[in-house]
Amino acid sequence: MLHVTNGEATKWPLERSGVPGVVASWDDVLHQGPTPLGSGAHIDQSPATRDQLSGARCVYDLIYNPRDTRLLREAREAGCETLGGLEMLVAQAALQFELWTGKRFSHGLSQRITDSTS
Repeated sequence: MLHVTNGEATKWPLERSGVPGVVASWDDVLHQGPTPLGSGAHIDQSPATRDQLSGARCVYDLIYNPRDTRLLREAREAGCETLGGLEMLVAQAALQFELWTGKRFSHGLSQRITDSTS
């Protein structure tokens, strides 16, 4: 597992992660600790380089503004699948809408929201 926190990336063995072995290989997992890297004043920074991400299967960045962070670009250059924070933000909004209103939030509307910000 590649653990990133405070801008420092380190490889962790499975035992250190404290998570049951549900993933075939922890080399496929990036764990990102809370960091402002990739947004605001740190928009041109990434907590991990393309070389550090090489071999990972997927990288998920919770930052949603900007939609395409440097971390996601580095990950794509390393051959990783990527997922950004906007999808998480919209999914949370949909669940909150349903919780507060009791009405179903349209998956189509979620898709239109994420597509319209591309």
